[in-house]
This record gives sequence, C-alpha cells and structure tokens, in this order.
Amino acid sequence: RKDQQTRSQPKWITDCQIIPEFNKVAVSTGDREIQFWDQTYCFSTSREVQTNDLPCTQICSLDSVPIKLNYGITTPDELLLVYGDTDGCVNILIFLAAREIFRLLTTLERRKGIPTVNFDRFLDSYKCDYVRWQVHREWIELIYYDARLNQVISCSNDQNSAVVIGCLRASASSEIQLTENGFAELKTSQTRPTDPKVGSRKRRGTMST
Repeated sequence: RKDQQTRSQPKWITDCQIIPEFNKVAVSTGDREIQFWDQTYCFSTSREVQTNDLPCTQICSLDSVPIKLNYGITTPDELLLVYGDTDGCVNILIFLAAREIFRLLTTLERRKGIPTVNFDRFLDSYKCDYVRWQVHREWIELIYYDARLNQVISCSNDQNSAVVIGCLRASASSEIQLTENGFAELKTSQTRPTDPKVGSRKRRGTMST
C-alpha cells in the first residue's frame, strides 16, 4: 500500500532535543529538515494516529544538514533553537512568538502527512530571527547554549577551531549581535512587528580572517 511505502522510507535522524516548555521534541534529519513533534505523543505508549494526521510539523530545505541541536528559553514565549551543521556553521533560530508560531505551523499544507514549510518561506512569513556563522571547517560535533553566560559553545574536529564560544545579545532596540574574537560582527535594528507571521529575513555572518 502507498501509505505503508511512505512509512517505510528511511530517514536519517541526526539529533533530537526535548523542549518541555513548549511540549515539543525537536528532531533534525539528514534530509535538511527540523521537525517538531508533540512531546505527549512521543512519550505515549499508545500511538493510534493516522499516517496523514501525524502530531508533527517540519521546516524543510535548510541550508545544510543539521546534526546537533540545543535550545534556550529567553522569555516565556521566546524559543532560541541553535544547531550545528555539516558545513561547520552555527545556526541560531529565534522564535519570537513560539506558541503562536507552532500553532500556525499546524495549518500548513501537508507533505506525506506532515505540515511543512520551506525554510526561506518560514523566515519571510513568521516572526523570527536567524543568524548563521561559518565557525568551523569540519562538521560540528557538539553545540550548547549556556543561558547563564548567554553564549553559544560549539566543538568540531577542526584543529584550528576545535572549540568556539560566541555571545548572543538582544537589546531593547531589537538589535541582535553575535561576537567573539574570531567572529565578524552582525547587527540588525529592525523593529519587530507584533504579528507573529511577519518576520525579518535571514542574516548570515562569516568568520573573519
């Protein structure tokens, strides 16, 4: 059957992160996706759900394969999702109205039973901020956001940048700044709209030489 064939298709799961504050489990895949599963469903022993009605949403067509995930909660409704990828980049995706964004994602058109949005469209359509930094020259093996220090720590097998620590700061004027001795500096001073579907476009930085 077609639905059985869909379920049997292999998918490389690279990492997962439980986010209890929003009742979500974030899952990164080798298909350049980040999926958000309902935490209650994941921990349930009874999963009688139709294939075309899975309790999951996903963002697809990322710039590269996400392989390590971590997160932070900066305000009660603001989610900071950080992930390292196969390009050696640190990616910081900030959901500025997380609960509303997760609700809106469930209304998207379904692909193989999962509401799905392209990454570029997600950045253009929802209230979020995104920065991507070329930090390492090898895959990122570990990434961690330390809320106390407000720093993102990443590790790789790159002998020239085995461990890199960067700081993310958000000011009252909505400026976002990520700085570290080896980083270039990136800022935006856009006024954040109140509608969670109106967001800022993606911004990228590269390692300074």
